[in-house]
Amino acid sequence: MMPNDFQLSLIAAGAAAVAAVWIFNLLQERRHRKAAERIFQGEQADALLGAEAETPEPEPVAQESVEEDAPADRVEPVIGELSDDSQVSSFKDDPRPAPMVLEVDEVLAVSERPFSGPAVVDSNEPDDGLHDPVVDVGVSIRFDDPLPAVRLWQILHGLVGKVSKPLGLIARGIGGWQAVPPQDDGSYQEFRGLLQLADRQGPLTEAELDLYVTSLEQVVSERGGMLFHFPQADVIHHAQALDEFCASVDIQVAVHVVNNNGIPGSKLRGLLEATGFQWRPDGLFHLVDEAGQSRITVANFDGAALVKDDIAGMTLLGVTFGLDVPRVADGPRVFDQLLATARRLAEAVDGTLVNDQRQPLADSVLATIRVKIAETQQQMADNQLPAGGRRALRLFV
Repeated sequence: MMPNDFQLSLIAAGAAAVAAVWIFNLLQERRHRKAAERIFQGEQADALLGAEAETPEPEPVAQESVEEDAPADRVEPVIGELSDDSQVSSFKDDPRPAPMVLEVDEVLAVSERPFSGPAVVDSNEPDDGLHDPVVDVGVSIRFDDPLPAVRLWQILHGLVGKVSKPLGLIARGIGGWQAVPPQDDGSYQEFRGLLQLADRQGPLTEAELDLYVTSLEQVVSERGGMLFHFPQADVIHHAQALDEFCASVDIQVAVHVVNNNGIPGSKLRGLLEATGFQWRPDGLFHLVDEAGQSRITVANFDGAALVKDDIAGMTLLGVTFGLDVPRVADGPRVFDQLLATARRLAEAVDGTLVNDQRQPLADSVLATIRVKIAETQQQMADNQLPAGGRRALRLFV
């Protein structure tokens, strides 16, 4: 039986749709592959063991007094072999499993894959300031009729506590792509849900991603539309690779100032505030930059919070100066500033700079730490994840 004109038109339409999808996928693959080539170039050698290390096997390094609540399953790198093991205990050494070994072109696996499902060829993508494919997975949604943004935010709010990573939403308006905050009262036909792939708690899990996609599919089913997303296995692969890289450069430096006779709290507060430090409700003093981002912190040596109204009447055994290496730009210069402030305080209170075992820190050890900070931040910059930059501030939380 020969097909009639209606059947032929359906066949032609189907062929055109397949061709459109193929062309769209090809363009997406080329665009994201170029992005991948710009990021994570070269092998991911250990940031702290140097180029001579054959197998990257970073170990944890979190200082206890500042990062006391860091999750046990987040793994950080060791500072490497220094001149005197007894003087580098500011870097806590705990066992960690060997990292997953990935080829360079696998690190951005998600960004190299086309969307699954039907699509329309469209090169008008949001810029990285709205959707950074290195940090977020995007789920694109296109509705038959404009949908109030608050409806999607109802779905996203329902995921709080079930999905551990930050959620976001953007939409295409008359002027192009734009951020859509929870209070947005507009309606749009095209949205993109954003889900962060990793942070200091670890990578996005398969269960979290599945719940996220399923929840968005539900509203699409209710209101009529289409949903496009990357293959979930690729998303998880990318999240794990991104987390592995971040763990390899995630260092917190701690330098303690102690005095066996105690440090008067009133004197401590006066000296810190005169230097520009501000007390914050987290129980720490912070030295911040122009944008309000913390550069150096000062904590109670014993880990207890510094309560603003109680500091004047306290006598402290010591304080801990902390530097969060991935979250500050120009780490070596900030480390110099940390040491200068710590030394001024030590001189004022007749204190000593020590490590976690309360052994004096030699200048040679401090110089080696400075070099390692510079090397780590250079590795981050080489991989287009500059320390203190937008990506770093999102990932190292």
